[in-house]
Amino acid sequence: MALDQSFVGRSYPPTDPYEVGREKIREFAEAVGDTNPAYADTEAAKALGHPDV
Repeated sequence: MALDQSFVGRSYPPTDPYEVGREKIREFAEAVGDTNPAYADTEAAKALGHPDV
């Protein structure tokens, strides 16, 4: 995929923080091909020391 040079050097202001739910985390992991169960399974996340997905 070619890089669109018109985007090089652009900057954007930060956005306000927002909460991301389990489903969006799972969707993102699936989209990038990450099959780590900690992104979809609460128990797998807890086994790794996280409070939740």
